[in-house]
Amino acid sequence: MKSVGVSSVASQAKAITSVLNTVSMAPSTMSSKQIS
Repeated sequence: MKSVGVSSVASQAKAITSVLNTVSMAPSTMSSKQIS
C-alpha cells in the first residue's frame, strides 16, 4: 500500500512539475524577448 501511494504521489509530482514548467516557460520566454 505504501509503495503504491508513494509511486502515485511521485507520478503526480512529475506531472505537476512538467505542467508548471510548461506554463512558466512560455511567459518567461515571452518576457525575456520583450526585455531584450
